[in-house]
Amino acid sequence: ASLRFDLLPGVDNLLLFDAVSVRAAIDPLSPLNAAGAPQAFSVRLTDRQGNSAIVPVRADEPALRFPEGELGELFFDDPLFSGRAPLLPVRIPLSQFEGVNLASIAEVALVFDQTDSGSLFLADVELVRSPVSSQGTLSEPPSAELIAAAEAGDVEAMRQLANLYRPTEALGVQYGNLEQAVFWYRKACEAGYANAQVDFYEFARLEADMGNPAYLDEAIVCLEDAIRQGHRSAILAGAFRAAFIEQDYKTGFFLYALFEDTEPHYAEQRWSFADQLTQAEIDEAEQAAAEWRAANTIKDYNDFFAEVDSPFRPVTE
Repeated sequence: ASLRFDLLPGVDNLLLFDAVSVRAAIDPLSPLNAAGAPQAFSVRLTDRQGNSAIVPVRADEPALRFPEGELGELFFDDPLFSGRAPLLPVRIPLSQFEGVNLASIAEVALVFDQTDSGSLFLADVELVRSPVSSQGTLSEPPSAELIAAAEAGDVEAMRQLANLYRPTEALGVQYGNLEQAVFWYRKACEAGYANAQVDFYEFARLEADMGNPAYLDEAIVCLEDAIRQGHRSAILAGAFRAAFIEQDYKTGFFLYALFEDTEPHYAEQRWSFADQLTQAEIDEAEQAAAEWRAANTIKDYNDFFAEVDSPFRPVTE
């Protein structure tokens, strides 16, 4: 199978560009994708003389890794997925296409020839140049009021600043400020703000997926603090990480068991790996979870927003 794009004369000179780019993500709900297995495809260029060159994407492409998360309760006939499947860029340098005239390309095609089956979300198939400019944020720059509030100790302002400065890319332009993003994440996390701690972990995990694990260890420490505060998203992320990444099955079992009273479909996940534990370990984890549930409440983003004295906190009904 292939997805083909014809280039009209006058817009077919790929020497003006550096790469073919497409944003992609695996559909975690499709039976065509094996759980936990990556996907792959190739890009084919055909010039106006009929010559073709085909280049597969790299084997460790972060955008084509199976996303973290689990299948949950049914919504109509389809299960819900607890994780996120962000569309990340896949780039194939044009310098890798040999034997074609890049000044006169008739067709660009995505060729799905690397796996037996699969289902992908795709967007923004583009020809891109190396970044020629940068901008501090993708959206409007932060207001002076937001910066002043963060500098005065407003943890929600800190979180929003960090998220505004998170690095990203669009149309060949690099947006964001990594140093500022990490600075404000750290400030908010040091203050014990659970919403920022979860956001920092998600940022660090994505950075690690893109080949930069520099912030992951400290972000995991922040995530653990958010778990102790009962942050729902932190518990889910921590449970998945413990059970399916670190193989710390006892911790994963305990964390999933915290949902027994509120969201039992998540609590059920613990039985998918319970055979990795002894009965004594299961009993101990169940007892610890029951004691935690008796003394604590699972809270979400809105609960923590409500606890913050900030004019910038989101208003919820």
